[in-house]
Amino acid sequence: MARIGNGRGAVVAPSGLSPQAVTFLGRASSLLSQARVAAPADRLDLSYQAALRVAGAVLAANPGRRRKEDHSAWARVRRHAPEYSGWAARFEAFSRQWEDVRLGLARGVDELEARRVQAMAADFLAEVEADFGMLSDVA
Repeated sequence: MARIGNGRGAVVAPSGLSPQAVTFLGRASSLLSQARVAAPADRLDLSYQAALRVAGAVLAANPGRRRKEDHSAWARVRRHAPEYSGWAARFEAFSRQWEDVRLGLARGVDELEARRVQAMAADFLAEVEADFGMLSDVA
């Protein structure tokens, strides 16, 4: 078992889980912690990045032949972990907005929209942790 995080938010990962997946999940958790206190544009950016880390964990835990035509993380999730296709579709819908934020092209990010992406990323992380058999470290 591997421990991810410190303090209240720490979780314990099963020993069979890919170390890379564990690292991705830990990074997603850290990004979501940062998003909680960020301004709307940064919150959207950090939350979307967290979702990408969760997608990375899903892909790391489902090793398989990677095809060159899979250009986005969300296309890869749909192909290699179809049980998460719904999440891929939801986050893919925010890809353009996220890119605009990253490039500084977004004129303003709505607070509610940023919180929605944050909540989605947190839910995605929680679902994947549960599916992977992650346990809260309550000790």
